[in-house]
Amino acid sequence: MTCSSEPTPGGHQAVFLPALGGIADALRTELTGQVDTAMRTFTEASIQSIGRTISTFERTVNRRLEASKQEMVDNRQRLTASEAAQAATAASVEEVRRQLAMAEAQLPAMDLVALADWDRPPDPSVYTIGAPELVAPAAVRQAIGPWIADAGLTMDMVSVVGDAPSRKFHIQLLGGKDITSPRSAALARHLKLPGGAWRSFTDLAATGQNAPIYINADRSPKQVRTELQTRRLHRLLQEWYPQKSFVGRRPKGRVLLNGTPLVKLEVGASADVATKLVFNKQLVAVEGLDEAGLVKEFDSIFAEDRGITWG
Repeated sequence: MTCSSEPTPGGHQAVFLPALGGIADALRTELTGQVDTAMRTFTEASIQSIGRTISTFERTVNRRLEASKQEMVDNRQRLTASEAAQAATAASVEEVRRQLAMAEAQLPAMDLVALADWDRPPDPSVYTIGAPELVAPAAVRQAIGPWIADAGLTMDMVSVVGDAPSRKFHIQLLGGKDITSPRSAALARHLKLPGGAWRSFTDLAATGQNAPIYINADRSPKQVRTELQTRRLHRLLQEWYPQKSFVGRRPKGRVLLNGTPLVKLEVGASADVATKLVFNKQLVAVEGLDEAGLVKEFDSIFAEDRGITWG
């Protein structure tokens, strides 16, 4: 028997093709399994991830919902508190209005006799008006109108007291003390203009000519005499000694020379008692002033004022 080592045509194919088919089937099966496993794993992971996302979103929504509910409760409480505060404020305003009406209804009666008391305390609800010419009350009201308005008041808050025509009037602030005190302070502040200058008042006198009027806070007759005589003494000293520098302190009844007290006025205990001048003897001697001559001249100027009550 003869053996041949030559392959027969198509022999290798017949041997390997079935083997390759089996390998391909095995690979296909393995890959299919892996794909199925991967798909299941991906699907489960995706489902879990989506579930976590949904849970997180749900928790976030719930938190925001709870926060919104709490905010609504807080807003409702704030609204209730605000309404209560508004009601309380309205009640307070109404009470203030009631008290203001009651205070303004307390119309003070000006006691002209009491105003003449020599050393009485000042009345902050009263201002005095003086004029060199006879003027009518209506003209006075017109002259003081801008001052009253600048102080934030109206003319129905004051009363002009005085006979017509006259050189002297009183302005009486209407209302109780709680009302008149701040109004009087406002009037006092506005006696000066914003620049610091004193406000000037001009009135139409009975003669038909414009005349100045002078307004001051209320003072006792004794204080009026103190200020008037201090001003006149200051003028007298300056006329006698024009080269020297004198300063008058009218409210205190003092005159200074070069910043040093020179003389003080001792106003009498009544209108009938003459004012006494008390000099700084040392300063008089140093400056060479004629004390006796000054006293004599001063007394002659005011001799006729003795017994007169100024106010």
